[in-house]
Amino acid sequence: MIKKTIAFILILFITLSLYSYESNGRKYSFYQNNNTNFEDVPVDEDEGDAAFKILLLIALAPFYIPYGLLERDETGPLKFQKYPFENTNSFYFDEGKNWCVNSSLLLHYINAKDDSYGFGSNIYFQYNRFGLRVNIFQYKSKNNEKLSKLSIYPFYTFARNEFINFQTGIGYNYEKSNEGIHGLVWNYQINLYSKPLRFQLSNDLIIGFPKNKENVRYNENLNVNISYYIKSISLSLGYYFNTVNKETMYGPFIGMNYYF
Repeated sequence: MIKKTIAFILILFITLSLYSYESNGRKYSFYQNNNTNFEDVPVDEDEGDAAFKILLLIALAPFYIPYGLLERDETGPLKFQKYPFENTNSFYFDEGKNWCVNSSLLLHYINAKDDSYGFGSNIYFQYNRFGLRVNIFQYKSKNNEKLSKLSIYPFYTFARNEFINFQTGIGYNYEKSNEGIHGLVWNYQINLYSKPLRFQLSNDLIIGFPKNKENVRYNENLNVNISYYIKSISLSLGYYFNTVNKETMYGPFIGMNYYF
């Protein structure tokens, strides 16, 4: 699953570097920072030190590549409109407010050993580049087995322009079926806007710590979705993959989102 996610992100980077868009007589491009200079990595005589630097660059590539491609040279922060595409074909604009709040309701179907369905909601608050996201889900199988999930984490928008943003955050995760499992979640998310649509790729890496500490759980949640905006309301359709250790659950979901 992780390999598929990395491959998708690399393809997206190549696509964005070639994309341009014209709105209200102004030419936009996802490749905003033309002064970015990715210099060659200096290689020391010590091969071990050089190998470490190369590995570090690879590990940080999902962060510095979007930043180099997207960040603008213009001074002044981008602003939130009352809702996406209010006055432009983009999500951000040069004029507007510094904060954004929205809430979603979602319905999931999970194709697993016992087919399950679930519903949930998430609340999202952002001020400039910093934000907080709360996700709550409740699942129920045909055998009446229940699973509850809660995640709360702050996030930071580390790369953005008018049409796209990259966000990452780390925080608290809780799951309960037969027992409660506390853990940590790391989220990496990409949002691409082009009126009246938003495409989203979101990936969670979760470490859970059951009471039996010898059996640490590793989860990966990947969801891909597209949303259609009608002023302050958007309708979403997507697909969800959840990998717990080596078992994968998957299925479609629909949702509705409202901007306050």
